[in-house]
Amino acid sequence: MRQMTPIASVLPGATPYKDGNVTDTWLGQLFVGKGKPPVHAILKDLPPKELANELFGAALATALGLPVPPYFIAAATSSVLPVRKGPSRGSYKFMFATERQGTPPLKRHWTGTRIPQRLIDALARWPGNGTAFAFDTWVANVDRNLGNILFGGGTDIWLIDHGQCLTGPNWVAKNLNPSESYKNKLALWFCPYLDKPRTSVLIAACSAMPTHVKALDLTAIAQASRALDLLTESDGASMISFLRDRAPIVPHVGSRQASPYGLF
Repeated sequence: MRQMTPIASVLPGATPYKDGNVTDTWLGQLFVGKGKPPVHAILKDLPPKELANELFGAALATALGLPVPPYFIAAATSSVLPVRKGPSRGSYKFMFATERQGTPPLKRHWTGTRIPQRLIDALARWPGNGTAFAFDTWVANVDRNLGNILFGGGTDIWLIDHGQCLTGPNWVAKNLNPSESYKNKLALWFCPYLDKPRTSVLIAACSAMPTHVKALDLTAIAQASRALDLLTESDGASMISFLRDRAPIVPHVGSRQASPYGLF
């Protein structure tokens, strides 16, 4: 049986956090159980569908072996935080929370207009880069920007911010098209700097994605993530159907996006 996403209480004292983020965000601590130390976390106030994206996206990435910081549903009363967008139950409102890793995002590693080749090389050496690229293609994450990959050097890499999965936080079920070539931002700022052997790694990962997805119980993962608790029954079914039907086209779409200059 899959482990359910933990629900934790936000402790008093959280402070607003701004680092280019457009959502209301705080740095705070979570109470995760008697006798356990509090968890230092980033807390985001999100509407239900975007919260569902975050939870399901993080759960799917974890199921594929990608590095995702521990994540929680954080419950806060109005006396602790002014949560406005999140769903509520009784006196509590719910937020998305991830444990702080102390690792900065890629965008913090330089100043200028062009990503340094040393960072491209570091990502190209990361064993998970192909799976990450194929994952974003599969889940239609349209915003894997330089702020939502944490990079501390070497293999100290984490993927965060999954709210832009399923084409965006305000997706409409009838508009989800499994065959569509949705934007993959890694294809814009990462792939153009790769040579043919490194590009081959991404393409091979895309080719393997249908097999990996077939081995996943998407409904069980969605239930355990608690994403289905935030969606209508129809939207939940459409989300799962979209991902199941999209898996077979990942090799085609991913290979085309990974080699924008016709390397293949």
